[in-house]
Amino acid sequence: NNKYSTIIALLFLIGFNSMLCYSIGNVKEQNHDAIEFRNIGIPVVYIAFGSIPLYLKVAIALASRNNFVVVITDRTLHTNNSFVHFEKIERNFHNASKFAPIFKHLAGGKFKNWDNNGTSLYELRCIQRWFILRDFMQQKALSKVFYSDSDNVVYANVTHACEIQRPNCSSIINIEDQRQNYSWVGAGEASLWNIDALNDFCTFTTNIYTHHLDTLQLKAESGSMVVDMSILWLWWVAHHDIDNALTSKWRIGAPFFSRFPNAFENAFKFAKLSLSLPQVNKGSLQLCNGMDVVDRTVFDHRHGWKMTRSYSIEVDEKGLPFMIGTALSNGGQPEILTYPAVHLLRFRRLYFNTIHYQGVNKSKMMEDICKIMILDGSFKDIKDIEVYNACQNIASMDMIKSKSENHFEKKTVTTYIIGSLIRWLRIQLAI
Repeated sequence: NNKYSTIIALLFLIGFNSMLCYSIGNVKEQNHDAIEFRNIGIPVVYIAFGSIPLYLKVAIALASRNNFVVVITDRTLHTNNSFVHFEKIERNFHNASKFAPIFKHLAGGKFKNWDNNGTSLYELRCIQRWFILRDFMQQKALSKVFYSDSDNVVYANVTHACEIQRPNCSSIINIEDQRQNYSWVGAGEASLWNIDALNDFCTFTTNIYTHHLDTLQLKAESGSMVVDMSILWLWWVAHHDIDNALTSKWRIGAPFFSRFPNAFENAFKFAKLSLSLPQVNKGSLQLCNGMDVVDRTVFDHRHGWKMTRSYSIEVDEKGLPFMIGTALSNGGQPEILTYPAVHLLRFRRLYFNTIHYQGVNKSKMMEDICKIMILDGSFKDIKDIEVYNACQNIASMDMIKSKSENHFEKKTVTTYIIGSLIRWLRIQLAI
């Protein structure tokens, strides 16, 4: 009897313990679901269709050092990182699905012969993500989010970069130099949104496909393709006015350095005066260019990773990437626009809040991210085994180089002189 009583007692304890663990697990899941978006600052949000590539997993690990990260995905995923949350796309797809019937794939020139089915779906997804993001914000009652593409790396604390350094911005998108009237490049790969701005952009997008399709067809007829960057540019134009004041070109987002003199202003005037655009909520929204320098920090759009004689990236003692220069070479303005004060900025550090590893440069993402996580010590805290092993392999292959305490130690005198001359010429052309 004692033997059976002992066995029954043990079975009871095991069963009770299992129920307790199961209950605690469920409570944790429920509590996490309930409190996940309270007191977290501005979350960094990724939207991913399909499998999560390793380079994105590494980028998520880095972003979660200083931010709460949300990944909206169509896959069922789990993580041990308390600063990362996975959200189902289908919970946030209602308005994205409503947009699909009015979407029209518009492409001309060399783009016309591309695989229409694959390209069309890809471009539809690129626009639908903004509706997905808006639904997510509304469901979670979030006032602001920071959206990041999978090939964009978030190095900074975006709450500080957006809320403290850029407190008046309703939205931050990246407006680069425009080469001609139909460039139409406004990028959202590293972008801040408050709910009013995202509502305004989604309404603008719906209206332009519904009532102003002829405007979009002009871009396709010019030999190009209409993408979500095209819509972002037109939305930017709709929110800004131009006048004859000397400072007007800076207010509309003209770049300080430009390889195409007057092209930006011409493209803006063309879009403003010649195109039929939907109405926007201009009164209460302030759109900012992430490529504009604030407190010596900037959001990169492209070429942040480009290594040339006059444009290179270093990493400081805290593991933060920077370059030496006045402003980005392909868009944005420095914090000072008057000469000779602006001339003094050419030897100052310019820190990157984000870096966009566009196209083939995704191959550099993991190396750069792992280098920084090893330098700042966060490597040892990586929860994802696959990410940890990837960084460990990079370190063991001797791809991690010692950080430079001084940018100029890595440059020869000749390279330094050439770089300085190029910067000086750019400043002269811009003034």
